[in-house]
Amino acid sequence: MTMQDGVVPEQISGQTEAGAPVSARRQETQRRLMDAASHVFAEKGIEGASVEEISESAGFTRGAFYSNFESKDNLCFALLRTVFNRFLDSVRHTVDHIIPADGSTMDRNDLIDTAVDTFLAAQPQERHLVLLLMEMQLYALRHPGFGAAHSRLIVESTRMFAEVFETALGSQGLELALPTEQVVDILKSVHHGGQVSALAAPETPTQIADQLKTVLGALIR
Repeated sequence: MTMQDGVVPEQISGQTEAGAPVSARRQETQRRLMDAASHVFAEKGIEGASVEEISESAGFTRGAFYSNFESKDNLCFALLRTVFNRFLDSVRHTVDHIIPADGSTMDRNDLIDTAVDTFLAAQPQERHLVLLLMEMQLYALRHPGFGAAHSRLIVESTRMFAEVFETALGSQGLELALPTEQVVDILKSVHHGGQVSALAAPETPTQIADQLKTVLGALIR
């Protein structure tokens, strides 16, 4: 399967193409290759990175790479799915952390502050991961097949984020001033913009938390 197919393969974690369980050793090999790829892609770009560089960085041979992934494209798809799954896990963690187990309600401002602080604490802070997301966006614009897959995952993550968001707000008797998915898009844009600013001027204190709290405060009622 290549990016020209425009199809996202299932996440590489626990099963082969035939559906048989993958050994722990094979899963670890795939994990190391994907971790190495995230660094190489961030440094050289997806276009500029080679299978040999990824394999060497992970401590494997080119043959080991191709015994786990059909191509660099295939690895790219798996890495894309993993990144978005990690993002959704952080959203669920935030909701589980801030919603009182006894069903009681929180002060609106306390809820916003806690939600933003918890969410940001769960986000990857590593420079290479922020660069990786930017590289994937650029690659999606240049390659229609990957772009279609990238767009589907963005839509999927926005929908799932919106569902979790609505459930959390509903449990507190709150609602949004705009459609939930539109609010999610706004929050993601603010977060991404803050990450880019932090990369460009690392010596300047980040304003992401304050910006997100201000936007949420204006949109939650």
